[in-house]
Amino acid sequence: MLRLLLIFNVGGLGVIMVVSLLVVKGSNRVTVVGWICAIINLAVFAAPLSIMKQVIRTKSVEFMPITLSFFLTICAIMWFFYGFFIKDYYIALPNVMGFLFGIVQMILYFIYKKAKKDVDTNLKLEGTAEDFEMNLKVEGCKIPRKDIEINLKMEEPAVDKELNAV
Repeated sequence: MLRLLLIFNVGGLGVIMVVSLLVVKGSNRVTVVGWICAIINLAVFAAPLSIMKQVIRTKSVEFMPITLSFFLTICAIMWFFYGFFIKDYYIALPNVMGFLFGIVQMILYFIYKKAKKDVDTNLKLEGTAEDFEMNLKVEGCKIPRKDIEINLKMEEPAVDKELNAV
């Protein structure tokens, strides 16, 4: 895992540096590197979109912590103002999207934080153990990626010996 992280971070930065130094000349180099960084910045802010889709589908915020969304929004605001004050729009503009994504994540969190997570587990079983067949359908399970295990033990009911003697 560490090796993969180093390859992408060091290798990716190295490719950007080599391409910008060898291919692009003069003031266009700043523009190309600015666009590359803006795209990477947008990718970082757009990464939680799949989690947002899962939150809407499952109505559960189990995989989207509020602290991550909050600090993502704060970070985007700070970088936006930094880019705005130094008049660097390659910094400022992607952080507008980061701010909007962060706000949407926090709104989703507060909408779905009290979602119902329990499943009705009350089953009424009738019949004898010999010819018993059970079909179970679980609907409305809001817990993604959780296996449902049901252990069923069938025992013959205790019969009073006095009633059998009659």
